Amino acid sequence: MARPRFHALATGLVATAVSRRWGRAAGAGFLLTGIFVDVDHLADYVWVRWQGQRNHFLAPLHAWELVVAGGAFVLWMRRHRATAPLPDALVSIGSNAERPPSTSPDAWSSHSRFAGLAAGLVAGLLFHLVQDVLTNRPRHPGVYALTYRIVHRFQRERIGWKGHKTFHDWSKRPWYTWL
Repeated sequence: MARPRFHALATGLVATAVSRRWGRAAGAGFLLTGIFVDVDHLADYVWVRWQGQRNHFLAPLHAWELVVAGGAFVLWMRRHRATAPLPDALVSIGSNAERPPSTSPDAWSSHSRFAGLAAGLVAGLLFHLVQDVLTNRPRHPGVYALTYRIVHRFQRERIGWKGHKTFHDWSKRPWYTWL
């Protein structure tokens, strides 16, 4: 299982590179989703405590659909931008040639940071899910598709976690020991 400390280490290293390449907002977004998307495991924790069984996998933020929707949003922002293209580092704030004449430098910079943040959030989530697929080794990557889990009623054996003896083993322990 990819523990939060391992997500933090790998994500922190990649977020540094993302920040240098795409800007600080993108690096912050990458770091945010790359690590803190695991907060959705609290839903699993509550389920296990409430039901006393480790037979479901909820994790609503662990979803390929969010990557696709977020990526579509970032592309939409890029296509329908009123100001800056993605990523931030490609935007020259001082260049009037790239800035539409109707926008102020402040609006230009603000949109650029938001676009970078959005791109970083999506990239961080994608990185997190790929880490989970590689380290948790589910039967197939569809385990991280929310619609797939919904169709199979979140039952771990039906969605691809059959045979994982340590599945959600952490949920038996107090939450502060998960790190």
